[in-house]
Amino acid sequence: MSWLFVFRKIYQLNAKTDPIRLPILFQPYHRLIVQARPVAGVGEAEPSLGTLTQMLSIDGFGDVHGEMVTLPAGYLLFVPSSEIEYRLLLQPTGREYSFELAIWADSEALAVGTSAPTPTVDLSPVETAIAALSENQQTILTELVALSNGLTALLLSDSQIVTSINQLTTAIQSQQQPTPTPAPNPSASGVAYTASQSSLRSGNTFFKATYANLTDGDQTSGGVTDGTYGAWIMATFPYKVKVTQIALSGGTLDGYGDSSGSQNGATLQGSVDGSTWANLATVSGIPNYTASGAKIVNFALNSPVDVTAIRVFKDGEIAMPRFEFQ
Repeated sequence: MSWLFVFRKIYQLNAKTDPIRLPILFQPYHRLIVQARPVAGVGEAEPSLGTLTQMLSIDGFGDVHGEMVTLPAGYLLFVPSSEIEYRLLLQPTGREYSFELAIWADSEALAVGTSAPTPTVDLSPVETAIAALSENQQTILTELVALSNGLTALLLSDSQIVTSINQLTTAIQSQQQPTPTPAPNPSASGVAYTASQSSLRSGNTFFKATYANLTDGDQTSGGVTDGTYGAWIMATFPYKVKVTQIALSGGTLDGYGDSSGSQNGATLQGSVDGSTWANLATVSGIPNYTASGAKIVNFALNSPVDVTAIRVFKDGEIAMPRFEFQ
């Protein structure tokens, strides 16, 4: 059984307030939950059972067709047993109290064609507000009704009831805060990454790729792997970034020579987890290094990708002086 929240209204009563009479047509699938709180005086106790029953009465033209259960923390639950118009009477006393009335309906009973409730008060603003509730908020409200159903069967102790109601109240209040919209992944441009590679040429750390030597514009230093199958040089970002373009270039690396031939034919790959890779582009057109300098070749991707890592992959040696991203 699931429940829908259909009505809520708050009244304040004091010694000068006239009695409030609220006629509502209840159905057996309705539940009424009432809470009374002292308005003045911090720390004042909730109304006693005697005070609560003096202030609130429910009658159906002489007979009460249902069960009224008083709960801790100023709550009262009414479960109607037949279709009848009830008069809710809020009677002021010598102190000022705030009354909150909430009505719930069994959604399954409504779905099979049972006539909808027809209270004499206008519920359209409330129904509009309910329609705007998130799924989590409606779940919280449903749990509150499930709690009230358990109370009628005396399944919960007083301490469990108070704890559950406090937890639900806190959860409902926190759900009222708007969920922030996640920010889009930032561009990879200028993001410092961690460079790594499958191997070092001849085991020499001089050929170790770093963020500094792949982005400093110096075409005489960079990373070089050995010639084993499945070689790679990789950039791992500290968080997911958006990549639209990858820049490579040729160069004459100290202790190695011209690097263009080792890059052409390689594959640019991207990953979101560092283990599963998708092909992004094939490296081609890296020219030989000349006296006039190294030409930067930009590989624009067909569409932007969100990744945590980019690598150059090749079955053979790779020598790279540049690895930059937009």
